[in-house]
Amino acid sequence: MDDGWQRCNCSVRQDLDPSLPKCDGNLCFGGHCSWHDSQGQPVVRKDRFPDMKKLVSYGHARQLKVGTYLNNCICNEHGLPHYANDVKWMVNEMGFDGVKIDNCGSSTNVSYWAELLNATGKAIRIENCHNSWPDFKTG
Repeated sequence: MDDGWQRCNCSVRQDLDPSLPKCDGNLCFGGHCSWHDSQGQPVVRKDRFPDMKKLVSYGHARQLKVGTYLNNCICNEHGLPHYANDVKWMVNEMGFDGVKIDNCGSSTNVSYWAELLNATGKAIRIENCHNSWPDFKTG
């Protein structure tokens, strides 16, 4: 599941959600745009995904692995990272099996993501989308 499930408090893509204020560079890079609530929990667009856990369960019932997308480019969040909250939500609450981690926000430390995901004890597939590791050069 790629971008579009997150409920952002502003938008860099007005064509996707014109009801939100346009997220310009001052807002986004100033840490004002977020797809997390005041407690640091991910916020789902209920108009598109009324029951995210049910959707993941639907995939699992069909013997499919279900992945999601964190650190998205639509919201372009540049405030404090929410690594631990995102992992808890993604694995423990929703049951996802994989994650794509983009570099369009503040949570770009893929090694730290991997450490937290490995600590859950569940095998999680990680897709590194344009982040760099000391031992991995993105093209």
